[in-house]
Amino acid sequence: MEIPELDEDGDGDDVDITMQVAAVPKYRANRVQTIGELDEEAHMLQRADDDDTDIDFSLLTSVLHSMDQVREGDEVWDPDRLWGEIKRELQLEAAEREALT
Repeated sequence: MEIPELDEDGDGDDVDITMQVAAVPKYRANRVQTIGELDEEAHMLQRADDDDTDIDFSLLTSVLHSMDQVREGDEVWDPDRLWGEIKRELQLEAAEREALT
């Protein structure tokens, strides 16, 4: 493999790249559906499935929870308080292990 020599004189066919602009990168993002679009699609599928009355979903729907039962309120986390609780629990566990030995 041969290493090319650099032109130290400054003459030759040097290309001035300071005025060149790079090509725009090709980026294609996948669009994520909104909740409204997903709900609309679910309703359309449900209407299409209304014709299929041979499937009994009563067993499945008997164990499903309503949205009110599974929705949780927003809770602010205080990292210092959480770390203190974890530390306290770890210390209690270590003390219990030492008491057993």
